[in-house]
Amino acid sequence: MALLWALAGLTDLLSLRDDDKVSFHRTARIVARLECGYQRQMQFVRATENFMRKPWFSFVKYVTGRGQEEGWGHARLILRAVAIQRICCTVIQRIRTVPPRADYVLSQFKCVRLAWAFDQPSDAWPALDVIHVTKTVRLEDVQPDWYHIGDKYGLDAMP
Repeated sequence: MALLWALAGLTDLLSLRDDDKVSFHRTARIVARLECGYQRQMQFVRATENFMRKPWFSFVKYVTGRGQEEGWGHARLILRAVAIQRICCTVIQRIRTVPPRADYVLSQFKCVRLAWAFDQPSDAWPALDVIHVTKTVRLEDVQPDWYHIGDKYGLDAMP
């Protein structure tokens, strides 16, 4: 697990030993819940380096903690079993909300502005979290905001 791109802290997050095994899939099926009252729709959360020869990592909106708050994340891995326990969860890179910028065109349309969430300012990769698939509200169409990461690493930086 420590060899996977940007997921070096996952072994600590899952409390895995060196000899523990995990199984993972490329896709998880969810039933999306929409605030506007439409009928629930089936969606597929994808987290793979190679889906039809291209990487596909879905952005998701999910319920945090006891269901009081919602958060956003970038799906990086879909786990089906950890050690000897069967589980269906998604490993995400966390995304946080940031105040809108007045000169940003999407702010005029009341879009939520998001940025990568880091545990420490010196971290190279966004913070990881593990969420159960049933806590996933829906897929999100996210236009990444490079404003903060560009300040930190330059315009060519990719999380």
